[in-house]
Parts: sequence; C-alpha cells; structure tokens
Amino acid sequence: MRWMALLLLVCLLAGCAEAAPSRSPATSSGALSSTPLPTIEPPSGPAKTPTDSFKQVTLRGTLRVTSGCVELLTDTVTWTLLGLTGDVRGGERVEVVGLPAPDAETGCSGSPLRVSTATRIG
Repeated sequence: MRWMALLLLVCLLAGCAEAAPSRSPATSSGALSSTPLPTIEPPSGPAKTPTDSFKQVTLRGTLRVTSGCVELLTDTVTWTLLGLTGDVRGGERVEVVGLPAPDAETGCSGSPLRVSTATRIG
C-alpha cells in the first residue's frame, strides 16, 4: 500500500510540473512602445548648385611687404593682396578694392584678396 501512495505522490508532482504556465518574452502587457518617424517632404524643383560668391570689398589700411608677400593690415584683418601691380612700399596707407578669394593658396599669413584697384591715401 505504501508503494501505491508513493506512486500517487510521484504522479501528482509530475502533473503539477507539467501544468506550470510557460512565460513568453513578448506579452501584451510588456509590449514596447514605438514612436513614428517624421515625414520629410521631397524638395520641389531641380537641385541648386552651391555658390561661394563673395561681394567686392573696399578696405583701408597699411601695406606690409615681407618675403614675397604683400599684405594689407586693417583694424580687424590682415589681407594678402593678390594681383597688386605697381611700386609697392611697406608702410604706405592705401585703399584697396578687391574680392575675397578664400580658395587661393598662398604662403602668406593673411586672408587672400584679389585686388581690382589700389590707391595711395594720406
């Protein structure tokens, strides 16, 4: 009789082990929330070509001539003058009209400026 009680106990325990509910990783209560991505309208019309157009500037300052560089010293910026012709002397006060040329490579320390005109002043 004991063996029957023991068998009954083993069967009951085995049945309880199988009846345990299984857990699934994604349940409706643990669902992740999602945020919709914004909609981006496509551009209208043809693509535009980038431009680096600079306006002509009029500057006043003092000339400095050093090892192949002619520079214009202003109150705020030092310009490397490109295309300046004529007799150039350091220390002269001048007014220069020109176009900034950031793409020009020079061995000088100033910002490149393509000179249109230069006039001695005072």
